[in-house]
Amino acid sequence: ARHRLRLKVKTLRYAVEDLAALFPDHPRRVERFLAAAKAVQDTLGALNDQARAATLAHEVAVAHGDADAAFVAGQLTAPLPEQTGVALRSARKALDALGAETPFWRMT
Repeated sequence: ARHRLRLKVKTLRYAVEDLAALFPDHPRRVERFLAAAKAVQDTLGALNDQARAATLAHEVAVAHGDADAAFVAGQLTAPLPEQTGVALRSARKALDALGAETPFWRMT
């Protein structure tokens, strides 16, 4: 679900980049909106990378038929719970910041 959200934010960011020129009255709003979208994309990307690293390492080790290697790969690549907690809080903060931005296309 986080990865799908990241892809939606990426699409939003590209749309903003493409359409921003249609709203020249608020360049700072555009900049802030893009920065907030990028922060969401980056934080969700980091969480996705964490999740994929452990799975990929395990799959590679299992494919070679070595159970010990699979175990070690999981241990080496699994994020610590506190790392995941920090990353989740950063993502939540970035999402909140994006939601708080005044859309540059509004006239007020």
